[in-house]
Amino acid sequence: MTSVTANHPRLTRAASLNRYWYARLPRTLSLLFPRVARAVGDGRWAVVWARTAAWAPVLVSLLALFVPRTWPGTIDVFTDSLFFLILATTVSILSGTLGIALLVGNGLREVLSHDVASDLHAVTHEGGSRLIAWLLLSVLVVALPQFAHLLTEASVVRLRFLRNREPRAVVRSLLLAVIYPCLVMAWCHAITVLMRPVFLWTGGSPSFAAVRETDTWWMWLVLASATAAVARGILEGVVAPRTGRAHEVEGLGHELRPLPQLPDAASRRVPETLRMLLAVIGMTVLLSGTFEGGTDALLAAATIGVFAMLSRGLGGWLTGSWATRVQKVPAALRIAAALGFGYVLALQTLELTWVTDSVRSVMIGTLLTLTLLFLLFPATRSPEPAFQESL
Repeated sequence: MTSVTANHPRLTRAASLNRYWYARLPRTLSLLFPRVARAVGDGRWAVVWARTAAWAPVLVSLLALFVPRTWPGTIDVFTDSLFFLILATTVSILSGTLGIALLVGNGLREVLSHDVASDLHAVTHEGGSRLIAWLLLSVLVVALPQFAHLLTEASVVRLRFLRNREPRAVVRSLLLAVIYPCLVMAWCHAITVLMRPVFLWTGGSPSFAAVRETDTWWMWLVLASATAAVARGILEGVVAPRTGRAHEVEGLGHELRPLPQLPDAASRRVPETLRMLLAVIGMTVLLSGTFEGGTDALLAAATIGVFAMLSRGLGGWLTGSWATRVQKVPAALRIAAALGFGYVLALQTLELTWVTDSVRSVMIGTLLTLTLLFLLFPATRSPEPAFQESL
């Protein structure tokens, strides 16, 4: 990095910003938020285009902070605007850094543009509503892209016959272009129900405009996400390594090597019970749009709590022979099977338990799908090698 800066004095500021975005910031975040740190460091492949990589996070954050006020269709929440949804799905798969930047900008806009701290009622109602919307956006721009990358890598490592870098990069991009759009499509269909508490939390009624774009134009989001996934794979795996600045990407990667490889390795100081409780609360809040009352909330929280305890190794029977056998199946096939069978089970549940103006059957179908995901991705004493991210 020093030699490059000395040879290109005009790039000094860009080089400094790049080192901050893709090395220093991830290392700082890793102390408490390892998963966020990995997402931030995900965009370092673009450092070969120094100025673009340096200023893109700033630009995306400012767009998320100011521009949505003037975008056609934006009324209450981010799902009102098809353009914003396309922007979110594309930039987040191109670079996890840009996804985090968009999330931060949008979060600041929500805080500054709504009265969420004037009194206790505003904090618990308006603030809770905006928090749920922000969490749903974080699933789209952070969780889904990172999960898609994990599934893609878990599939690529099994293709041992692809020894050359460029063919592997092409296959990786094609797999990503299949996996990521499937996750985006699932999010689009789920948001119809998950967006309900954003309005119910403040005592209002769910807005049709908030889900019209995802319900009507979801195929455009799927197409945009597939195109961006292919572009990411080709740029990162074929184009970037051929540039003269590819060594800078490797240098930033070496700076990040000491980061913890396990998702919770840097947060051991937080009690296990507290971390599990926060995870259960977060998942329950995200599913609150499917509840019809307190009984549904308790049922969902209890189910998610059981999964959380089993995932922490409290269910040894799931870490034995079943886990060994199921992990021999490629992760991409397992996720496809879970979503496919989950869809069938959810559809059957809807037909058997559907009640007008009630979405309890959606909650039951969702919990059944989560059960399938847990059974096909059982907890193990050590993580699957294919899922151990390396920065």
